[in-house]
Amino acid sequence: MRRRSWRYETGRLALSVAVALGQVTGMPGPIIDSLRSDTALWDGLRKVSSPIYHETRSVNDAPQPQEFARQAARIDLIVGERNRGRAPYGTTFDDVARRTPRAVVHQLAGQAHLAHLEAPDQLAALVSRLHHVTA
Repeated sequence: MRRRSWRYETGRLALSVAVALGQVTGMPGPIIDSLRSDTALWDGLRKVSSPIYHETRSVNDAPQPQEFARQAARIDLIVGERNRGRAPYGTTFDDVARRTPRAVVHQLAGQAHLAHLEAPDQLAALVSRLHHVTA
């Protein structure tokens, strides 16, 4: 396999960020341009965007919530408090929660969509508690 150049990868990741912000979240172009003008912020967004394609494909290929709910013995849904009820993540979460009435909702205080980056210890503690409930 041929190694891709740093410039190619940087451009590809920048495009991933722009698509995710503009097409997925509906963020207006001028706001995306403002984020892009902050070099440190944009570099950080590029770094965390590398798994976007595979994550999106996994989500799209996953069973529908009703099918998943029928198959699962237990369903725990985790949402960041700051996303609750707000588009796009909170409203998508609410849709999944409605379709899986047996699910238990767990809210991470003070967090939004990036709790795995901004508060990994808080998220890990919750997952650990949930694991011990079933162990």
